[in-house]
Amino acid sequence: MTWSWFFALKALLDGAEDTGAQPWEESHLRLWRHGEVLSLEDRGPSDKPLTPRVEVAFLPFARSLARQGLAFVAWTERVLLALDTREPPVPEALRQEFVTALRLPRDVLEEVAAKVGLEEP
Repeated sequence: MTWSWFFALKALLDGAEDTGAQPWEESHLRLWRHGEVLSLEDRGPSDKPLTPRVEVAFLPFARSLARQGLAFVAWTERVLLALDTREPPVPEALRQEFVTALRLPRDVLEEVAAKVGLEEP
């Protein structure tokens, strides 16, 4: 669900005027970009607004999310490394669950980060 933010930002950076994200189970968050302004509004399954529309400056918002995403990916890599070097070893089935949960589409995040002017740490 967290990763849906980065797919949404990528779509907006690629020229889409609006897109969606799902930051929580029942969310139908809509995002609209109007130049340098990003509007966000969470809607329910019936498309009725659940939250008031919020507007923020697009690039600072995108940079902040990309920065946090890069930090999150770095953390996941440290967790996976710790699993691989742990003694006694983590059972393979449990290790695979972590790998599946933490191997995120890093390319999408890196593309967003590059487009908003961030370099990977």
